[in-house]
Amino acid sequence: MVSGSQLFRPQVPMVKGYEERLAWLAGAPAALVAGAAARVWFYLLNDSFWRDESMLLLNVAHKSFGGLLGPLDFAQEAPVPLLWFYRLLFLSGAGGELAMRVLSLAAGILALVLFYRLARGVLPERGSVLFATWLLALAPGAILVAAQAKPYSLDLLVAVGLLSLAAPRFMQGPARPGAARLAAAAALAPWFSLPAIFVDAGIGAGLLLQARSRGLRPALLFLAAVVLSFALEFFLVLRRCLGMQQFIQEWFLHFSWNSFTWAFSQTFFAYLGPQGHFWSLALWAVAGLAAVGILEAGRRDGWPWTAVLLLPLGLALGAAAVRIYPLFGRLLLFATPGLYLLAGYGTAWFSRLIPRPRLLAATLTILALPCLMGFITTLSRPVAGVREALAFVAAEQQPGDLVLADSYALPTLAYYRLLGRPEALALKCDLKVEDWSWGRVDPWQLKPEGLWARVPPGAGVWLVAETLDYARAGVREALPYWRSLTERFQAERREVAGYVTDRVQVRGFAPLARD
Repeated sequence: MVSGSQLFRPQVPMVKGYEERLAWLAGAPAALVAGAAARVWFYLLNDSFWRDESMLLLNVAHKSFGGLLGPLDFAQEAPVPLLWFYRLLFLSGAGGELAMRVLSLAAGILALVLFYRLARGVLPERGSVLFATWLLALAPGAILVAAQAKPYSLDLLVAVGLLSLAAPRFMQGPARPGAARLAAAAALAPWFSLPAIFVDAGIGAGLLLQARSRGLRPALLFLAAVVLSFALEFFLVLRRCLGMQQFIQEWFLHFSWNSFTWAFSQTFFAYLGPQGHFWSLALWAVAGLAAVGILEAGRRDGWPWTAVLLLPLGLALGAAAVRIYPLFGRLLLFATPGLYLLAGYGTAWFSRLIPRPRLLAATLTILALPCLMGFITTLSRPVAGVREALAFVAAEQQPGDLVLADSYALPTLAYYRLLGRPEALALKCDLKVEDWSWGRVDPWQLKPEGLWARVPPGAGVWLVAETLDYARAGVREALPYWRSLTERFQAERREVAGYVTDRVQVRGFAPLARD
């Protein structure tokens, strides 16, 4: 049986000859540098907070350290250590965009480096390692979450770390020590990454599958540590999720075959290529490589290891099917390391089908082009958000003008007010985030009459709406009720100014009597 890298088990050296060694050094560092540079560059663009970040940070700002152990407002959830870290930053006065996102940046870069080491340790050929590493290096979703004050980048890092610790237990050859270390890491992982329990479950299933050859004791030790730790976490913290269950089911878990396909595309395609091209042939070919990689990984390294790579996504989708886990791509990002490794195994199989190295390299480059296109089109687009919209209104408004922020823009306005940002403090807004924000009411069902009654007849009005999309995807749609309100103002008032970007819309209206 062909083995992988000497990192996890003995093998014939993977690279021979000066030219091949030079190509290896040119390929791997290039992928790591490009991926790290993309994450740092996007972080330094310093985009405005968007609604999910702001709603999470409003919890951090308003709740004590003990309060963050209890239920969170606005349908938010995050690991307690991360919430405490954000709380410390906020209390120290470092609640701005760059400070709150620095942990995600560090986690994103470290996840890429660890993934390369993991790929080099398990994938059988240089080309397959480079292909898998480049996929993660340029995956737009992984780059996006590395510049957001959310737990997704940490989810990715924890998943890669767990797979790195587990891999030596599944490679061919004599059993390696480290079962206690793996069990301890798996027990701690869900405290720092909530979906890490799916990765733990995949590893536990793999250990059970190899019990005949390696013994049952490592599997029992592992499962006992994970179950006890997760039970303690559930008793102390995660019971609060039960209060969100009805909300989550009504909003996120309309499970069907279409939603399953959409979730898979979000995990595999939207994080590899342009978000508007889920079904491109090249990206489906990459998914096909991963499907072939299931058989190749089983043939080379055994089905227990294949189960470890594939089960985290399968278990998460199964949990979504029974309506206990949200079905969104960014919440499935923890599963991408396993998928990318399977794509690498598929590449190794493909190299046997096309033995000519140059032809193989050209083919893989074509398959990776959508990833590069997604990186360029998603991350090079200029984006301005609520922060810039507030500055625009503050500069254009007249004394007595009223600002109506929709339920997506309002949390960010409220958080910027807590930070003391002048552009937010300068606005007169009579709506409270507790009354109108996502998680308190259903914004899709709001009617414009409720807001219309709040507007004095002689006041100018500014409408600020965040668009439905949270990433750099070119979506310019606001909530339906907000469009209805805009149409009514257009019919009864004079429009004076506007500001429209991919992420935010501003419309200004003056009474007809105003000069």
